[in-house]
Amino acid sequence: MTLLVAIVLGLGFALAIASGRRSAPISRPDPAAMDPEAAYRHAVELSLGNERRESLPYFRRGLEGEPGREWRPHFNYGIVLNDLTLQFVRRAGRQVPASRSSAERIELGCAALDEFGAAVKLAPDGATRAKILSLRANMLLLWGFPWEALACFRAAQQADTTRADLAIRADQFFALMRDPASFRFVQPDSSTRLAMP
Repeated sequence: MTLLVAIVLGLGFALAIASGRRSAPISRPDPAAMDPEAAYRHAVELSLGNERRESLPYFRRGLEGEPGREWRPHFNYGIVLNDLTLQFVRRAGRQVPASRSSAERIELGCAALDEFGAAVKLAPDGATRAKILSLRANMLLLWGFPWEALACFRAAQQADTTRADLAIRADQFFALMRDPASFRFVQPDSSTRLAMP
């Protein structure tokens, strides 16, 4: 199940990236010299151009200014950080994690959780909170924190009571926790695309 969640999360972001692929490399001005809003826009452009690691300093600069007061930049930064924990590259004929070490993957994952937490606090409504919490729950599940994932699924369900899929997901995940042998899989939330303004 964890592998399937990883595949779904990866495919969701891959689709977002594929729609924004560029043939020419994207410029990389000094983020410290940029206006925070311009830095944030550049971070999104790099992310959609499949240059996620390169986008990180631009996200950080963007969050220092006005974009840091809104939920979308935190959500998008969290998605990119999370995606980097799942990214693989080919080295010496083998698929290996793109991150430099397990410690770096843990650091990226913790930072992603922090950004999703900031996004939840800034979310303007229950539907937005539910979207963020659902993605956070999938991330926790993928990282092997099932009880925390269940709590997030329940919080998402409570944030947007109009979405039956959130209630079903929370109930079915609870059933999995209670009795793994009788669990029937339901497609997890795969909405890992960047939240565009």
